[in-house]
Amino acid sequence: MPFSKKVRVDLIFRSGRRCCVCAKFCGVNIEVDHIVQEADGGSNEPENGIPVCFDCHANIKHYNSKHPRGTKYTPVELQRHRERMFRWIEELGPVVFDLVSQQVISHPLTHENIQSTIDDIPKPTPVPLTDRAKAARYRRYCSAAWDSEQEGNFFEAARRYRTALELASSDSVNDYHKPRDALNISIITNKFWICCLEEWNKRPNNELARELFNMGINEGILEQKSYLNCRDYFYLLLQEKCFLFDESIRQHESLELRVGRFAELMELIEDRHCNDRVEELVFRAKELENEFRAFLPSISEGLVYPEREL
Repeated sequence: MPFSKKVRVDLIFRSGRRCCVCAKFCGVNIEVDHIVQEADGGSNEPENGIPVCFDCHANIKHYNSKHPRGTKYTPVELQRHRERMFRWIEELGPVVFDLVSQQVISHPLTHENIQSTIDDIPKPTPVPLTDRAKAARYRRYCSAAWDSEQEGNFFEAARRYRTALELASSDSVNDYHKPRDALNISIITNKFWICCLEEWNKRPNNELARELFNMGINEGILEQKSYLNCRDYFYLLLQEKCFLFDESIRQHESLELRVGRFAELMELIEDRHCNDRVEELVFRAKELENEFRAFLPSISEGLVYPEREL
């Protein structure tokens, strides 16, 4: 029986598609031969296979023991050829022999000149594939999160933004802060915050409220965008509602300060000079304010929501 496809693929990969006997790159012209032939009791396990080119395969097969000329390949020799090739490919990569051939232009590519020059070849600088893969996954998660956000699925969007931020924080490649990149990490952090707030507004829960509190988002953080717009003020307002409605969080500041801050944010959102002010935004803010007013008596008898001049 021949080797299984899995065994052949693994052996050919480990050899870099090079013949383990002559070191020639074979491309598709490579075969996996039995070190100990099946007729002599050889198995089809990986340990008994050796990738070779067509010419070397023929030399291994066609030795005539009845009329011996030259020296026959022995199983031990073939095993040593194979292990040396696997070691070279594993340590130096499949291009090492091409580098050698460039240095030994006037000589054929033999084991002797490979062995004499291999120590002088600098090992290639490894490409940080892990980090590059993280950056690619970061962008995919951001893109998927954006799609979920546009569909109004804020829970899924927040989950994906969180995963993207965790990938960025674990990555040694520092290219997540490009100022004009739509996937800049500060922009993604802001989007994550917004989606968490929108999800909490739909389904309030203490765990999400505490996560929002721990983010520490405030005007100072948002001003990294160079300016604050009405949308930013609206989400700060929604955050204030979240913190006020959660008893364990509202204890961190006096109730008077929280109520005053809520009223100030409402004035900023309703400011007629805010260029990006839209009616839908103002409408949602006023709904929040009505909820706020209705909730206030349940937590404080004497505190009155301040009247604002429009």
